[in-house]
Amino acid sequence: MPINFGRSHALEGKLSEHLLKWINERVPAGDPIRISNFECYDHVDDLGKGRFGQVCKYVNNNTKLYETVKKVKMSMFDHWSQDAAKLSNRLDNFIQEFRHLHKISNDNERIVNFIGFYSDSTNIFIMSEYLPKGSLKDLVMRENVEESVAMRYLLEATDALQYLHSLSPPVIHRDIKAANLLLSSHDHVKLGNFGLVRDLAVDGFGAVISSEITFDFRGTLLYVAPEVLNSELGPGNRNAYKTPADIWALGCTFVEILLKNPPHFEYFGHVSEIPKVLFGYAKKDNGEDLPYTAEVLVPSSSKSVQRIVDAIFVKDPANRLTAKNLKKLVNRVITNLDIDSENEYYEDGLVSDSNSSTDDLSVCFFKHSPRKIGNACTSQPIETLENGNLHIFYCLLVILDPRIAYFLSILCKSVSYLLLFLTFGIACLGMFLALSFGLVHSFKLLIEMYCDCELTADRYWIIGGILMILLFALFFSCCMVALGEYKFRMANRTLRESRFFISRPEKSAKLLGVTLFPGKDANSKKVEAIPEEEHSGHEQSRNHDDYYYDTP
Repeated sequence: MPINFGRSHALEGKLSEHLLKWINERVPAGDPIRISNFECYDHVDDLGKGRFGQVCKYVNNNTKLYETVKKVKMSMFDHWSQDAAKLSNRLDNFIQEFRHLHKISNDNERIVNFIGFYSDSTNIFIMSEYLPKGSLKDLVMRENVEESVAMRYLLEATDALQYLHSLSPPVIHRDIKAANLLLSSHDHVKLGNFGLVRDLAVDGFGAVISSEITFDFRGTLLYVAPEVLNSELGPGNRNAYKTPADIWALGCTFVEILLKNPPHFEYFGHVSEIPKVLFGYAKKDNGEDLPYTAEVLVPSSSKSVQRIVDAIFVKDPANRLTAKNLKKLVNRVITNLDIDSENEYYEDGLVSDSNSSTDDLSVCFFKHSPRKIGNACTSQPIETLENGNLHIFYCLLVILDPRIAYFLSILCKSVSYLLLFLTFGIACLGMFLALSFGLVHSFKLLIEMYCDCELTADRYWIIGGILMILLFALFFSCCMVALGEYKFRMANRTLRESRFFISRPEKSAKLLGVTLFPGKDANSKKVEAIPEEEHSGHEQSRNHDDYYYDTP
C-alpha cells in the first residue's frame, strides 16, 4: 500500500534514506524484479549520461552477458522541490510499471528486456538488455539511411507499438523518438526507455530539477502530438497522452530517420525557441499552424514514403491510423503491393475498427493511383540483319525506351541546375567581392582627396584588404541569414507576414512580349482555360510554393 505523508508530518533525515527504506519494504529480497546480488556485476564502460543519471555497460559474471545499467543518484531525491507524499506515490507507480514491463518485455522481441533493479545508499541501478549497436539516433547521425531500411525500421517500431497498444489496458510509451529505438546485433529495432526514471524523479516534464532536464524537454516537444500540446493537462502530464500520440511521435521519428532531425527542427535558431513557437502554432495564436504534409517535410522522398508520412500526420487523433493499420500500410509498401486499390484496402481491414471516420480519410488518401513513368516497348522488330544476330530494333529500344529517355532528361536537368547554381553562386560571390572592393577603394579616394595624402604604402594596402574581406564576409552572412529566414517562412506559411513581402501585381510585367513577373491576371487566365467538366474532377496536386503565393 502507498505510504502517504503530508506536509505537516515532516520526515527526519534525508528523503533519499526514506526512499531506500520504502524500496526495501515494497520490493523485498526474492522478488523477481529485484537484483539481490550486485557483487556479480563488473563495470565495463560508460555509455553516456542521461537526464537523470549515468548509463553504463556492465557484465553479469553469473550469466556472462552484458547488461545496460542506468545509475540514478539517490541524492537527487534530496532536492528541495521533492515532496515525500508525492515521491512515495511515484515509487508505487514505478514498481507497478516496472513489474508490467518486466513481464511484457520477455513476451515480445520488439521490447527491450527489463531485467531488474538494485538500490543502495548512493544509487538506484536499473538493469536492462544491452544492445551493442546503440540507438537509431546514433546510426542516423553517423550515416544516411536508405528509404527501404528506414521503412523496415518503421515497420518494426510499429510492431512494438501494436503490441503495447493491444494490451489491456494499453501501454502508452509517451516518448517515441530515434534515441529510444535501439538496434540489436542483427539490426532489428527494439523499443526502450519508457521514462520510468523520469516519472520517479519528477511529477512530469513540468517539474524541473535542473536546466539539463528543461533543455532535453524542449527538444522532445518536436515529437509531441498537437492534441497533447492543446490539452489542458499539457505535455508534462502523462495523462494527456493517448495511443494516437504515440503514432504521431513515431511519424516524427520516421522523418528523423530520413533527415536526421524531427520535423521543423532546422527552423528553430535555438532550442529555447521551440516551446513558445510550438505552443503558439498548436493554439493557432496567429491563425496558422505548422504544416505536416509530405511535400513540406520530405519533398525529395519517394512517393511511397510520402504516402506513409501523409497517412500518419492526421491532426485529428480520432482519424489517425492505429498501430495495427499503420503496420499493414507499411507492410504493403515494403512488399510492393498495390496500396492504391480501394477494394483490397477495405477487404484486408486496414481501416480502423474503432474510428469510423478513418474510413473517409482512407478513401481520400488512397483513391489516387501513382503516376507510372514509362512503359516497356512491345512492338515487333522493324528490320533485322539477315547475316547476323543483331536486331536493329534492340538499338532503337535502347534509344527510344521512355524509361531511358526519362532518365536522360532527369540527368540533363540535374546537371543544368547544378551548373546554373554554380554560375549564380560564383556571380553572387563576384558581386560581393566587387562591391567590397568598390567601397574600400571609394573610401581610399575620399581620404586621399580631403587629406591630400598618398595611401600607397604597403600597410595601407593590407588595411584595405582586411576591410574588403570583412565587408565580403558581412555581405555573405546577410545573404545566408536572409535565405534562412525565407526558408523558415516558406515552411510555416508566414511569408506574407514579413514586412518585406510584396503582393503579386494585378497585371503581368512584360518586356518585348516576354513576361518578367507573372501577375494575378495570368493565374486567372489559367483557371479560365480549364474546361468546367475537368475542373470539377479531382483537385490537382499543388506545388509546395503554391501555399505561399498571393493568389486572388
